[in-house]
Amino acid sequence: MSIVDEFVSEDLLPIVIDYCNSEDFVYSINKFQEQYADQFHVESKTGEDSGIPHEYHSIFMKYQELIDGHFESLAHKHGFMINSLYKCFRDSG
Repeated sequence: MSIVDEFVSEDLLPIVIDYCNSEDFVYSINKFQEQYADQFHVESKTGEDSGIPHEYHSIFMKYQELIDGHFESLAHKHGFMINSLYKCFRDSG
């Protein structure tokens, strides 16, 4: 990792944490959960988990678009590339 990469990751992490705790971000995630909550926790007729239905994939893709949109806006607002943000996630985990 270069000094520039190290600086970028360390600089971005506090920005991302603040953003993920922001009222707008939390509201958006809560709205998504409310919209799709009734489609989760599917049980079979025997009362056992029936696995993951195929329909969950489309919901996941919508969720991914929502999250990506938030982070793309954050990157644009603070003047960094979205790839730097994803690298920050990878490196800090």
